[in-house]
Amino acid sequence: MTPIAYIEHLGEVIGGGPMSLLTLVRNLDRTQYHPILVFLSDGPLPQLLSKEGFEVHILPRKHRLTDPILILKLCRLFKQRRVSLVHANSLDIRAGLAAFICNIPLIGHLRVIFPFTGVDRLFVRMAACVISVSDAVKNHFCKNHPSLRARFTTVPNSVNIPENLPPADIRKELHLLPNARIVGAVSRIDPWKGLHTFVEMAGKLKRHPDLYFLLLGGVDQADPDAVAYNAHLQTLVADLGLATRFFFLGFRSDALGIIREMDVLAVSSRVLQTSTGLKTEGFGRVIVEAMALGVPVVATRVGGIPEIIEPGISGLLIPPDDPGAMAQSVESILTNPILSQKLSDGGRRRFQAHYHIRTHIRQIQACYQRVLSQSDPR
Repeated sequence: MTPIAYIEHLGEVIGGGPMSLLTLVRNLDRTQYHPILVFLSDGPLPQLLSKEGFEVHILPRKHRLTDPILILKLCRLFKQRRVSLVHANSLDIRAGLAAFICNIPLIGHLRVIFPFTGVDRLFVRMAACVISVSDAVKNHFCKNHPSLRARFTTVPNSVNIPENLPPADIRKELHLLPNARIVGAVSRIDPWKGLHTFVEMAGKLKRHPDLYFLLLGGVDQADPDAVAYNAHLQTLVADLGLATRFFFLGFRSDALGIIREMDVLAVSSRVLQTSTGLKTEGFGRVIVEAMALGVPVVATRVGGIPEIIEPGISGLLIPPDDPGAMAQSVESILTNPILSQKLSDGGRRRFQAHYHIRTHIRQIQACYQRVLSQSDPR
């Protein structure tokens, strides 16, 4: 078997990128590849993978001054475990430098549209291949650096829905009536996720007495902006009189089961301008999860999301930062069973055609085979 080291810096908060990594390693051809999971912080994801029997290593880092030590630790681990390929679940330059020092082929995974730096471009130049989750991600990165485009290959995210998905009776858990309607958002709590729009949408629909709102997603406690944003959302819910109708559920390992119980999934991602550039949605993994489960989706037209949804066929697209448009679209699904069924059926077809795990794994493993065949070990 070919040992592959996967490098993930997020262990504390399980967002779309880490969950996509989890899906990938769970479905690899284990007769060909042996995944070695390396986390730069401890948390729920490495603990979950350890319980599932994966080889997991945690190499924590306290501050940037420890980076040289971390690179040396990565090199030592790569040599000890005879790693043949390094797959960074980001553009982590520390993983890139360790792979370069050890003369091991490097693959990066670009899942976001964020402000990119010269260090990120250095990583791309060092990598044999960079997998982008959407053309929007690739185009944004290469906009001012077209010579780097040839290093990218687009492989959309996928999800793997268990055949016997355990039920999540969220209505019973929250003491709701069996006929309660549920609109949900699944997202880590971060300003560029636009979750205040989701809350404001809930305020516009609170006139429906049987309607409740769920927010599934954790907060990176080490990120002061995320912590402050979470506090803002909590205050906004109270100010809108939604205290008994809006539930912050945090990270849930049974998220798929809860999504299946939703009447509508709402994705409120936005384009956030910062001093160093913009942040927005690179893909939108939860959209594909909802499609696979037959849950109608309303999502903002930003980043890679329009590559997933066919408007009016497999979901509804709305402008970002527009709670009125979101409320109108959500309400149209809740009050129109024919539209709801059309979007449910269209989403399932879209998932089967483009985002099934079989397609994803075949594309990723083809990338591995191409890079490994091109490598020239000393």
